[in-house]
Amino acid sequence: MNLSNVAILTCVPPGGAVHFQTAHGIADLVARGASWYCHAGPFIGANRNALTEHAMREGHRFAMMWDNDIVVPGDGLDILLDTMESRPDVDVLSAVYPTVMSYPVENRSHLVWVAQPKGYPRWLLIGEQVPNGVFECEAIGTGAMLTRLSLYDRLPEPWHGMPDVLKGECLGDGTMFCLHCRANKIKLYAHGDVVCEHHKTLDVGSLRNVLPAIRPSRPVEDRAAFLRRICEIEAVACRSPRDHAC
Repeated sequence: MNLSNVAILTCVPPGGAVHFQTAHGIADLVARGASWYCHAGPFIGANRNALTEHAMREGHRFAMMWDNDIVVPGDGLDILLDTMESRPDVDVLSAVYPTVMSYPVENRSHLVWVAQPKGYPRWLLIGEQVPNGVFECEAIGTGAMLTRLSLYDRLPEPWHGMPDVLKGECLGDGTMFCLHCRANKIKLYAHGDVVCEHHKTLDVGSLRNVLPAIRPSRPVEDRAAFLRRICEIEAVACRSPRDHAC
């Protein structure tokens, strides 16, 4: 599959690192023609807005929000993209991923908010059966989400939440995006065949993963190492907005 019309957008929070499996997964897709853009900053919503705007200026059709600590299965983007190409009614399609693995298991859930036959919608809990294929959601997380970039022409800005310090308000980036979509009658979907892992990669002092990696014998790459590996060792295209170009 040609991925030249796909932009992969990665947010890196201050003190954050790119998980080594995330780095390898993105590098493989960049080698297949996808473009990768990374933005580091204190506010995830502002990062997402800057990345989305940049991908639109570059003329991409699709954008895959892929956060620095999300591990997407090797065929995950292909599955999401195939679905979106075959279903013109789907503009937003998220993978299924849980809250970070450092949380106690009783406090963890998947970041898809599912409707209930009776009562309020709720998050899909860890251990529950994930629906097969594409299913509609009341809300989704935005850390592993494929969108058509034409969608953003129909949404008010800012698309993703940013703190309004003058009003003393802060609306989460995913919450604002989902509310914008629902207000404009844009349905939110997730794909139950693309289930990801979510690792916490914050370590203020060393930019290293503070949790054991899935393959602990392999070193974890920080953001700088990730950029060097993609740009220098693998010699594939890597571009980034504003002052984060490599």
